[in-house]
Amino acid sequence: MSVTRVLADEIVGTDPASIPDEAMDLVRAMFVDHVGIAFMGYQFTGGGLVGYARDLGGAEEALLLGTDIRAPAEIAAGVNGQLAQNAGMENTGPGLHAGPLVVHTALAVGQKTGASGADVLAAIALGYDLNARFHLARTADEDLRHLNMVGAAVAARLLRLDVYSTADALSMAWEFPMRQRLYLKPKVPKRVSAFPMGHLFTARSGIQAAVMAQHGYPNLVDEIDQLGDEYDLDALTRRSPGYESITRGLFLKPYVASHLCHMVLQTVSEVVDANEIAPGEITRIEVGLPHIYTIPHQSDPSPETFWESIYSAEWAISMVAHRVPPGPDWCTPERLADPSSRALAERVRIVEHPPATAALARKDFLAVDGWVRLETGGRVLTGTRTMAETYGSPTTPMTPEMLEEKFLRVSEPTLGHTRARPAWEQLNQVHQLDDVRELTRFLVARS
Repeated sequence: MSVTRVLADEIVGTDPASIPDEAMDLVRAMFVDHVGIAFMGYQFTGGGLVGYARDLGGAEEALLLGTDIRAPAEIAAGVNGQLAQNAGMENTGPGLHAGPLVVHTALAVGQKTGASGADVLAAIALGYDLNARFHLARTADEDLRHLNMVGAAVAARLLRLDVYSTADALSMAWEFPMRQRLYLKPKVPKRVSAFPMGHLFTARSGIQAAVMAQHGYPNLVDEIDQLGDEYDLDALTRRSPGYESITRGLFLKPYVASHLCHMVLQTVSEVVDANEIAPGEITRIEVGLPHIYTIPHQSDPSPETFWESIYSAEWAISMVAHRVPPGPDWCTPERLADPSSRALAERVRIVEHPPATAALARKDFLAVDGWVRLETGGRVLTGTRTMAETYGSPTTPMTPEMLEEKFLRVSEPTLGHTRARPAWEQLNQVHQLDDVRELTRFLVARS
């Protein structure tokens, strides 16, 4: 049997009950988390995306988060996924931030088909695991072209396509254009894309491929089998029954920042709290991180816009030292103009920590570590931490209380105080729903 068809058979044939409880619990946490951060993304970037969706019009199949508007599933998946990505608080792990894509594709198509909550979560688990396998099996430079196919896999599962149509959807998704994103390409200061990871496009492309396959559109078959020069094809078909890509690889973010600097954010936070240090007393903070944090746009000591702030490691360090709760308050124009916050960000120095760079290169994310050297009042305070020891990692997960606080913090400005907590409670019961559309009445934003 071809590789494409082996994957299709897995997508169609997996029983939700066969997915381990530990993996499903983490998937449910990611689902709830990524609905919440989409509301934060709407607060800062929703106008243009929702205006675009409104102008396109179409069948009222799925809710655009942040509004009371319903749109075709492919449009809602793309917009909501992009909103979640835009918050800068999305998941990471093997496969480059697939959480917004798989969560919002599943939620939108689940609304289109009236799928159960258990089926939606199973589709997310399958998509997340498949995405991780493509990432880890990649033998050439990193790119994002497989994300179209991941979206197609999630959509095909929830559209209840058979094995042959699912294989066609996977193959067709490779035909749709997707820009390569090479992380070795030199970055330009102050040029930050408003489409990080391009989930607006990948979610739409994946659903389009699945719907076209559903209607029998002819295309090249077994397209994944043609990619042996780019992927270890045998590795693609080796799924672990324990879903270790989730239980050992799913990271959720406590902070607004690229995830592999979170170990130093937690260290700085703990050092300033334990020693009762005021931000103005800090004369210098030096941190050691993987090499990607020494280049734009991850390194920007003077962010001026929302987009610059959500990626700047220096800004994130300044925010935790100022004890600003992670979330929307990190990114407002008022915060970005605050003299104390800006001054401290410019006193941060990032240097490469070679062991962390090496761990990142071998895709051993839990082993990526970082160190902190904080100078204040003639004292030098230091600390080190690995990602495995950092909140949000699969080995040191955020507590339920931390996840709830994050959800309320990121969703309340858009959803409203009186609606945010009921939404949190209902989202956490998604696995018990016979029809995921029952959730939407809790997710309609205040008018």
